[in-house]
Order: sequence, then C-alpha cells, then structure tokens
Amino acid sequence: MDGELIREILSNKSGQFEQVKISPIVKFLITGLVTHEGKKWVNHKRIISPAFHLRRLKVVFARIGVGADQDLIKMVFDLL
Repeated sequence: MDGELIREILSNKSGQFEQVKISPIVKFLITGLVTHEGKKWVNHKRIISPAFHLRRLKVVFARIGVGADQDLIKMVFDLL
C-alpha cells in the first residue's frame, strides 16, 4: 500500500477523503474504521488513535520481542 495514502488517512482529522466503495454485503459483515465515513469515522479514529501512539507501540513491540526470545530459548532447550 502507498505510504503517502496511509499517512493522509491517519493524519486526516476531518474524515473528508474519498473511500473505496465497498459492496453492501461486505459492509454488513465488516464494520469499523475502514467502512465508516464523516463524523462516525472521526469519532472512531479519535477513540483508537491513542492505542497507536509511538510511546505505546514501543512498549507493545518490546513485550512481543521478550515473548519471542523466551519462546526461542524454550524451543532450543526442548531440542537438547
């Protein structure tokens, strides 16, 4: 996916950008930030944005790394 498009979507606070048209069946089955438009999109983006703040992502990725290290060590010892 185009990095500039992602940046525009994530930085756009007004919700005023053209979204890809989704079939009604898909829209019924999948709801969320991708399918919302206008004020509803702005409200949902405001709710989820703090979860993707760099400070929080660093903590999440550090924990994932620790977990992966522990799994790797366990796997190596299981092989011995």
